[in-house]
Amino acid sequence: MGLCIALLLIIFIMSFYVIFSRPSIPSNPTEYIYDFKLSQVENVIAEKFCCKKYHGLFFERQDTNNNIFRLGFMNFEKCGKSQVYYNFWGSLDLYAEFSIELDSIGPFKTHIKVTSDEWVAAGLNYDTNHGFPYPIRNQIKVPSTTFEEYQIISTLGKELGQREMPPLQNVVTER
Repeated sequence: MGLCIALLLIIFIMSFYVIFSRPSIPSNPTEYIYDFKLSQVENVIAEKFCCKKYHGLFFERQDTNNNIFRLGFMNFEKCGKSQVYYNFWGSLDLYAEFSIELDSIGPFKTHIKVTSDEWVAAGLNYDTNHGFPYPIRNQIKVPSTTFEEYQIISTLGKELGQREMPPLQNVVTER
């Protein structure tokens, strides 16, 4: 009886560490060309993602190149629930950091490219602080889904008034 309970407890705990992904993930574009000046796109990015509007969001320009922006969440705040990755208990919390690259390719043309580093939280890990162990969320790096990247491109396009943008390809959420 004790062995059976121990085995069930181990299976229960391990179920938090198993990660599944939805089989058919539609691909969204991660690059786009807006019909607006570079300065207009920069202004919309700064206005849309300023830290005052969203709790826990960081937004900064790279020091090396002013046309590259970093966007992410501070203090281990999640972006939301993953559209793609889940375990036995439902959708996993998604954490991400985005890089937004802009390039002027004409007087009224701006190329945007959004890339991301994404990870999900599944199960627990342990760390020590001053010699005392404490549990932390186990974060597992996952491949980009292009869903979040195109959400950024699409949101900026709507703010700019860009016409004829391709629709966002949603992920089917049924398992």
